[in-house]
Amino acid sequence: MARAWQILLLGSVAACGVDSGVFSQSGSNGPFADDDDGGASSCGSSSICVAVPSEGVLVRVTDGDSCPDGWDDRQPIYDGEALGCGDCSCTPASNGGCDVQVTRYTDATCFVPKDGPTFVADGTCVDVSAIVQAQGYRVDNVIKPGACTPTPEATEPLANPAAACELTVMSTTGCNSGELCLPADDSAQVCILIDGRAPCPAGFEASEVFGSADDQRSCVCSCGAAEGSSCRGDGTLSLSTDNSCGNPFLDVPINATCFSTFAGHNSYRVVGDDFTPGTCPPLDGSSGAIVYGEPQTLCCPR
Repeated sequence: MARAWQILLLGSVAACGVDSGVFSQSGSNGPFADDDDGGASSCGSSSICVAVPSEGVLVRVTDGDSCPDGWDDRQPIYDGEALGCGDCSCTPASNGGCDVQVTRYTDATCFVPKDGPTFVADGTCVDVSAIVQAQGYRVDNVIKPGACTPTPEATEPLANPAAACELTVMSTTGCNSGELCLPADDSAQVCILIDGRAPCPAGFEASEVFGSADDQRSCVCSCGAAEGSSCRGDGTLSLSTDNSCGNPFLDVPINATCFSTFAGHNSYRVVGDDFTPGTCPPLDGSSGAIVYGEPQTLCCPR
């Protein structure tokens, strides 16, 4: 987010008066402009005289790690943005599948279980030649819904603060009492920093800033149980006359109904369903906020 005070510093000084109660100025062409009428104090062809404000201190705002020459006592300033946590989301369910559960019965109506239920992996051949043959089969899909992985919830970073550098090298040569001499090139970048919330002089625009920030956010994201995982419903259990599933003759549908078979079979192979993964609801457990220090008013030329 572009900071208001950064935008202000890029503009040139507007031609407007100054409230003499806060920031008196001998010039009449703007907050930091020299007067060409001959009545203004002068401290050189490339410098101007600037009155010391009655409230606050003169500062230059910089995004760098160091202050310009003549400016020091670097103080961080934050714009007070209410940053939160990133969006909490979940990947589609994984590690799920369509398990096949086979139950064999001694009767054709699937009333008396013979063996099972047995979970059989997709594609597996089961040799039943040594077992008394079953007359009924019930083959069910058992859906393993799987689980989702939370997308790492990024914390919106607290941007590196800008800094207000206070004027430390002061010269009054050529200026009236209560004025300081500044390079003219500095004038469009000089602001006033006032503790608390205060009005700015005419010709200046106010931005609320803070000198400290304590990031107390805790960003936590997890996923609920998978919902909507499904099996297509077209899998089969293929009966074969040999004991190695090499001579299939009958397919039993995987639909949880009883299927009667009186023909001799010695093995069966499961061809499972296709699995469609479900989704998981994101569970956002984020808390906390950025706690900023006491407010200050940054007044910069319009």
